[in-house]
Amino acid sequence: MASSSCASTLAWSAASSVPPSRPPARWVPYLVIVAQGKVKKYRQIILTDDIAEVGKKGDTLKVRAGFSRNFLLPKGNAQLLTPEVLKEMQLEQERI
Repeated sequence: MASSSCASTLAWSAASSVPPSRPPARWVPYLVIVAQGKVKKYRQIILTDDIAEVGKKGDTLKVRAGFSRNFLLPKGNAQLLTPEVLKEMQLEQERI
C-alpha cells in the first residue's frame, strides 16, 4: 500500500508543477477595440432659469460638457439644445 500512495503523490506533484505551455484557445481573451469619434467637450444648452455669472432665462450658451451634466441639467436650470427645442423656441418667438 505504501507504494501505491507514493505513486499517487508523485503523479499529483509532477502534474501540478509543470505549467501548461499555453492555455486552450477558448480561454484566450480577445479584446476588440472599436475606434470612436472625438468626444465633444462643449454642449449647446438653453437656460430655463436665470443663473448668476452664467446667463439669463432663454439664453443659448455653449458650455463645457461636465458643467452641463453635473450642475445645470440635474438642477433643471438648463435644457440641451436639440432641433425640437430650437423649433419650439422659434415658434414661441413668432407668437410674441
